[in-house]
Amino acid sequence: MSKITQLKLQTKNKERVNVHLDGEFFCGLQAETVIKHSLKVGDDIEQDELTLLQFESEKQMAFNKVLNLISKRQKTQKQIQTYLSDKYYGQKTIDYVIAKLKEYNYINDELFAKNYVLAYCHSKGKKRLKQELLLKGVGIKIIDEVLSNLEEQDEVVKELVQKYMKNKEKSSKTMTKLYAFLMRRGFSYDEIKPFLKGYEE
Repeated sequence: MSKITQLKLQTKNKERVNVHLDGEFFCGLQAETVIKHSLKVGDDIEQDELTLLQFESEKQMAFNKVLNLISKRQKTQKQIQTYLSDKYYGQKTIDYVIAKLKEYNYINDELFAKNYVLAYCHSKGKKRLKQELLLKGVGIKIIDEVLSNLEEQDEVVKELVQKYMKNKEKSSKTMTKLYAFLMRRGFSYDEIKPFLKGYEE
C-alpha cells in the first residue's frame, strides 16, 4: 500500500494531474478521474489499482490524440511512444495504443522509411537518410533494406553541384566548401569526386 503525497495540475495541460506516491512521481491522471474517484492527498492506495484507473480512463483519449497526430504526418512507432511518454501516459496505455495502431495498420515503419526516402532522395545521400531514419526510430534492418533499393544518385549529385556552383568562382576554397556541403548531405567521396572535375582550377 502506498500513500498519495501530492496531486498537482500539470503546467502544460490543466486537465491532467501528476500523482505522487510516497514522495515520488508515479503517474499522470485525467483531472476528471481524480475527482470521480475522490483521490486526495493522504489517501492510501495500491499501485496496481492506480495503474488500472489510469489505463481505463486514458486509453481511448490517448488513442484519439495519436490519431489526430498521425492524420497530419506519418510517424514511426518510436515517435509515437515518445509522444505519449512525454505526455505522462503510462506504459500500459502506450502499449495499448501501439497495439491498436498496428491492428489498423496505422503505423508501419517499413512504409514510413520507404516514403521518407522517396521524399528526400532528391536532395540527400544514403548516409544522411540512414542517420535521420535511425533518429526517428526505424530499425537498422528496415533502413538497410529500403536503401538497398535506392537507385544510384549520380543525377542528384550533379544537380546539387550545378546549383551550388551557379554564380560562384572556381577556386580551391569554393571546391572545399562544395565538397563539405555534399558530405553533409550524406553523399560519399566516390559519389562526389566525378562531378568536381569540371569545376577544378
